[in-house]
Amino acid sequence: MKEILKETSPESINQYIEKNLDDFYSKSSKHSNFDSRIEDKISWVFAKKADWPDCIFRANFENLDVKKQIIEVKKLIQEGKAPNGWTVGPLTRPKNLGKTLEKCGFSNVYQQAGMSVELKEVVDKTIDNSD
Repeated sequence: MKEILKETSPESINQYIEKNLDDFYSKSSKHSNFDSRIEDKISWVFAKKADWPDCIFRANFENLDVKKQIIEVKKLIQEGKAPNGWTVGPLTRPKNLGKTLEKCGFSNVYQQAGMSVELKEVVDKTIDNSD
């Protein structure tokens, strides 16, 4: 992620952590060990010769028939054309997508924690800007 966190509320930190994870997934998807689908509506990275990352992420079904979208993705999962894990977080739309996924047969298998650090506390570290 190439953005600097300007606000330090718990909600903004959570959003930046998820954005950072999404950016990592998107970059991973460009490697030859992965198939991917990166779109505004939904994205995924599908591992071919690796164990991870392998998930659906950044779903934005706002103003769409959410259950219809989920059914379409489930069909792709059953056909082996999409990964069977779905990352849901603060950037997911609609906000209740996790609950809707559970109503459509998905299980909440685990919670993933993210971390951030106050840069003022790591002044001894050199920041690499070679990207």
